[in-house]
Amino acid sequence: MLPRSTLQHPPEQVALVPQSTGGRGEWYVCNREKLCESLQAVFVQSHLDQGTQIFLNNSIEKSGWLFIQLYHSFVSSVFSLFMSRTSINGLLGRGSMFVFSPDQFQRLLKINPDWKTHRLLDLGAGDGEVTKIMSPHFEEIYATELSETMIWQLQKKKYRVLGINEWQNTGFQYDVISCLNLLDRCDQPLTLLKDIRSVLEPTRGRVILALVLPFHPYVENVGLMGPSLAQPDAEALGAASRLQDDSRHTARMSNATNTG
Repeated sequence: MLPRSTLQHPPEQVALVPQSTGGRGEWYVCNREKLCESLQAVFVQSHLDQGTQIFLNNSIEKSGWLFIQLYHSFVSSVFSLFMSRTSINGLLGRGSMFVFSPDQFQRLLKINPDWKTHRLLDLGAGDGEVTKIMSPHFEEIYATELSETMIWQLQKKKYRVLGINEWQNTGFQYDVISCLNLLDRCDQPLTLLKDIRSVLEPTRGRVILALVLPFHPYVENVGLMGPSLAQPDAEALGAASRLQDDSRHTARMSNATNTG
């Protein structure tokens, strides 16, 4: 496994965050020479577009709300005794994930703004903010989530929440399945991938995976003694070992693949 510093480098054309963000950010590109040829051919480089800038601006603005931040800090300290960080974020309505903007999503899947298909399944959807980016392109939207407070957030957005042992047994298939920053947080990642394949529409189905590398699996667990990080089982550790030994997985990236 190559260290991240060898995969990302300050590019010749660095997109600096505009003055509205205080000039504190840079846009990185992947060093494609460190990828194998098969990945070089399909890699899609994202750029700092309007949707990304809006997310950054909102995040910076919220970070300056002193009293709200103090309140969140207090609530987090108290509730962390018996709730996971994910559930606390769901309760407070914070911690939204950003993976791609609407334009980046369309570019990744090579679709136009008017493209529409039948079913989307977003696994580990969190508060549904990324689901909302994808949702205009689907007639039916399904999601899964373990955290009760995040389920509450998803239901407020009118998404159909399926149980973690339910989505594989609905009797129908999905046109797009997204699994974003989830494989390293579940105890059976290989089983998850097999289940995804089994319910994906076989002729036109697409899977969108987002994964942070190096692969370090951990699982949130809330028990009688409060929240903790459970030890990953043998399957998760085996997946980590495979990723470390596979030179094809040498970029921190999100990539859409057609499995048909």
